[in-house]
Formats: sequence, structure tokens, C-alpha cells
Amino acid sequence: MAKLVQETSDHYVVETEDGDSLWSIAQKFLGNGSRWPELVSSNPGDDLAKHAYVKSGAKLNIPRKDNGVPDHA
Repeated sequence: MAKLVQETSDHYVVETEDGDSLWSIAQKFLGNGSRWPELVSSNPGDDLAKHAYVKSGAKLNIPRKDNGVPDHA
């Protein structure tokens, strides 16, 4: 499962692992897998929407929730 590698005031950076999908990453870090389109829009140029699974070792920006409370606990 993707792991947190950096945290800023407005986003997280996670590193993906084998078997990670946009849905599973959104579920873990955004609290709902159906929020996966937010990952696509937060990572322009990565062509994420064309793939069911994310390449292992990829670093993705993840928007923080509005309340700023970490979602990855």
C-alpha cells in the first residue's frame, strides 16, 4: 500500500507500491475510493486516468482534506 513520504500544509506526497490503484490510494488518503479523480487532477502530466494500477515507486501528490487532519492514520 502507498506510503507517505512527505507532508506539506496543502498536500501529501506518497510513494506507490505494487498493486496500488487510484481507488485504493484515494480510499486510504482521502477516505473514499470514489475520490480517485482528485488524484488525477492533482498530478497533471502523469497520465493516471489511463491505467487501472499505478506504477510501483511513483510519487503522487494527494490533496489534504479541508480540515488539515491527516487521512493516512
